[in-house]
Amino acid sequence: MKRTVQTLCLFAVSIIFFQETALSGAQKPVAHASYGSKVFFRKDQAIPFPDFVLTYTGERNVSSQRFPRGFQYFDFVAKTASEEVKVSWTSGTGLIDAADFKIGGNAYQLELRGSRVHGWLGAEELVVTPFPIKP
Repeated sequence: MKRTVQTLCLFAVSIIFFQETALSGAQKPVAHASYGSKVFFRKDQAIPFPDFVLTYTGERNVSSQRFPRGFQYFDFVAKTASEEVKVSWTSGTGLIDAADFKIGGNAYQLELRGSRVHGWLGAEELVVTPFPIKP
């Protein structure tokens, strides 16, 4: 009897672990993202924010004579009903900072890899925060 209970417990824990690991890469699309919160993103998956929709379009490497190894850029498109803006984030030379962009008359910051509020972010997590437009 004791052995059967242990086996069932181990089986249940294994199933829970399997579901968590198997589904971690297959998260459901976001119904509505909130500003300032961590949001999961995936290529070509639209993320609706209150004032626009953000879509990750992929990454690219840009090199130059000065930096032949190049920099990885993560590209997004922000869209409203009447406007479309390309947003590119890179850590460049190692400074983890937000990418600033404007759409619909408002300014925002897109954070990848690291967030001022949340600390380090996962490889497929982002944070979008509105901020005042600077003159």
